[in-house]
Formats: sequence, C-alpha cells, structure tokens
Amino acid sequence: MGSIGMDRGFLVSRDGIFKILQFIFSLLMLIMISATGYTYLKELGTFVYITFAGSFYCITLFMSFLIYFFKLYNLGLCGRIPWKILEIGYSALCALLAVIAIGVAAQKANDLKLANDPLVADIYRLSAAASVFAAVVFVLHIVYAILIFRGPDPRSVRNMHETGSA
Repeated sequence: MGSIGMDRGFLVSRDGIFKILQFIFSLLMLIMISATGYTYLKELGTFVYITFAGSFYCITLFMSFLIYFFKLYNLGLCGRIPWKILEIGYSALCALLAVIAIGVAAQKANDLKLANDPLVADIYRLSAAASVFAAVVFVLHIVYAILIFRGPDPRSVRNMHETGSA
C-alpha cells in the first residue's frame, strides 16, 4: 500500500494537465452561462441544464484533482477502485453531458439571435461562447478517454502497481 501525500509531479503529468484544462474550460463555460442572467428569462430550463453540467464538471474535477494531488487513491478503500475504468467512464459521461450542452447552448444562442432584440444581444453572445467552451470540454474529455484507453494507465493505477498494490 502506498502512502498519501503531495504529488507535485501530478501538475505536469498528462493526467494533471488534462484535469487542469478540463477544469478551466468547464469553469469558463459556467461563467459564460451564469453571466447571461438567465434567471430573468422565461426559458429558464435550457440555461439550468448548462449550469448543471458546468457545475458537475467543476465539482467532480476539483474532487478528482484533490484525489490525485494528495495521492488519496492509496487509501484502503480507494485502492480497490478500478481507476482506469472509472476515468474512462467519467470522461465518457462528461463528453455526453458536453454534447448536450453544446446543442442546448447553440440552439438558445440561435433563438436569441433570431429575436433581433438588442436587450438579448449579450445573452446571445454569452450563450454562443458557452457553446464553444462546451465543445472544448467535449474534445478534452474524448481525447483524455482515448489516451487512457490506448495509452498508459492513469497516474493512480501506475502508482498502485509500482507500490505492489493492485
């Protein structure tokens, strides 16, 4: 069983770089959609979904970052989790949520653009930007899932094998 502690190498590893990029673009998507002030619009549900997706990404990526950075995957119960399958499944779920967010944000941006109302011009631009950031999040999750599937194991799996725990 390995020990827990700070893993400064995580920040420059493949896993760390992807998690940081995913978090940044998810946060940008969340900021763009939150800046629309959607709570005053009658079509509230579409924006709530994008807010949910962005919040889900940010919260789970932050938790994942903490698990990797502090090597919490070496704890007893965490050592039994199939990390490779978990990371691939998580990335696939996030990619699915991102595809839906892309469609919802782009459709809402298109609806607002067609309205030709100067009051909703900013909401249109912010929705379009949220759609672009959701597309970047989608690509990052797909690429990360493919890299884990075809390439070396995630950092947690490699460290557990190095310490003799499986």
